[in-house]
Amino acid sequence: VSVLSFTDGVTLVPMLASMDHKRALDGDEGPNTGGMGAICPNPHYTPELAAECMEKIFLPTMRAMNAEGRTFRGCLYFGLMLTKDGPKVIEYNCRFGDPETQAVLPLLETDLLDIMEATAAGRLSELDIRWSPGASCCLILASGGYPRAYKQGLPLAGLDARGRLPGSGVEVYHAGTRFEGGKYYTNGGRVLGLTAVAPTLEEAVARAYAASERVSFEGMHKRLDIGARALQGPGGAGACCRSFPLVCCRRSVGANRDAGREIIPDPASSHQPCRGRSPRRPAVMVFASLTAFRQPRREMLSRYI
Repeated sequence: VSVLSFTDGVTLVPMLASMDHKRALDGDEGPNTGGMGAICPNPHYTPELAAECMEKIFLPTMRAMNAEGRTFRGCLYFGLMLTKDGPKVIEYNCRFGDPETQAVLPLLETDLLDIMEATAAGRLSELDIRWSPGASCCLILASGGYPRAYKQGLPLAGLDARGRLPGSGVEVYHAGTRFEGGKYYTNGGRVLGLTAVAPTLEEAVARAYAASERVSFEGMHKRLDIGARALQGPGGAGACCRSFPLVCCRRSVGANRDAGREIIPDPASSHQPCRGRSPRRPAVMVFASLTAFRQPRREMLSRYI
C-alpha cells in the first residue's frame, strides 16, 4: 500500500491510497523495478486500516519530526506493508512516488496549486481537499530487459507529434523518451506511463491496456496483470477508504462534515507545535515552480511527474 500525504507540519491530509506493482513480471515474479504500474484507490486499504495508520504511523511521524525541530512541509510518502500484525512502514519518501502519482493525482478535484500554496504557508487545515469518484490505472511500458540491461534509442510508434494518444482516453506520461528530428525514441528503462480514469477499476484497467496496443517499439515490455490483485480483493475497488480524517497537531474543535472528515486533536499535544521549537527553518518541499501549476492539471502532470 502506498499512501501519499500533504502536510504542513501541523495538518496532515492523506491522499487516496494506491497499489504499486514492483516486480518486473506477471504474478509478482522477476526482479524489483521502480514500478510497472499502479491502481488507485487501493481496495485493501479499508477505513479501519486508514484510521489505524493515522493513529499509529502518520501522526506519530509528523509529531516526531516536530519534536526534533525538523518540521516538514510538503508531500510525505508512506510505503506500507499489510501484515497479520497490522500495517508496517517499509519506507518513507519526502516526494511524490512514481508511478503512484500518475494514478493518484488524476483523481484530485481540488486545485493542486491551492494545496501547495497552503502547505507552504502552513494553512493546509483551511482547505477542503476533494477527490473524484471512480478509479484509475497507470500502466508502464518498459524497455525489454529492464531493470537490467536494455537497448536505448529505439523509435517509438503510435504517438502523435505531441507525444500523446488522441482518442484513447488516457494520459501519456513520458518517463524515458527523447524527441529528435520530429520523432520519439526510447531513452530509459521505464519509457511511458499510460493512465486511464473510469467509473470503475475494471474499466480503467481495460482502457489503459487497450491504449497500450496503439504503442510499439522493439522489445516493449508490460505486465499483463496490473490491477488484477485489486480486482480480486475484498469487494473490489468499492471497499477502499476514500475519506480520510484531517489531523492537526494543535487541539481543534469542530468538524468538516461536508468533506466527511473530522478535525481530530493530537492526544499527545495541546499546544501549538511552534512553541519551544528549534530555530532551524522548517524543511519545506519545493514543488517545482508554483506558478507553473496554474496551467490545467493534465498539462501540469505531463510536465512535472
